[in-house]
Amino acid sequence: EMNQPNSRKFFRGTLGLALSKADPNSGGSQFFISFLPTYNLNQNYTAFARIISGIEVIGNLNQIDPDKEKKKDEPTLTPDDVVDMTVLRKRNHPYEPHKVTR
Repeated sequence: EMNQPNSRKFFRGTLGLALSKADPNSGGSQFFISFLPTYNLNQNYTAFARIISGIEVIGNLNQIDPDKEKKKDEPTLTPDDVVDMTVLRKRNHPYEPHKVTR
């Protein structure tokens, strides 16, 4: 889906599928939330949802880069857990899988 001309773009509060760097077809149950517009993710990751209510909460989450090496005097942040998410609304069409051809 990420390579389609009408793919969703990454804005503040967009939920994207986490992928293995080695396999672009590895998206599964892991996701991430973009804190800012992240244009470099467009066409590299699939955006599948957006926060439409409570977006102010993401500013309170600990932003942790798992690939960043911790500096000596830098405090250690504990990742926040997403305890609950609810789909408030969805588009009015059947949700059916579509195989994307390359």
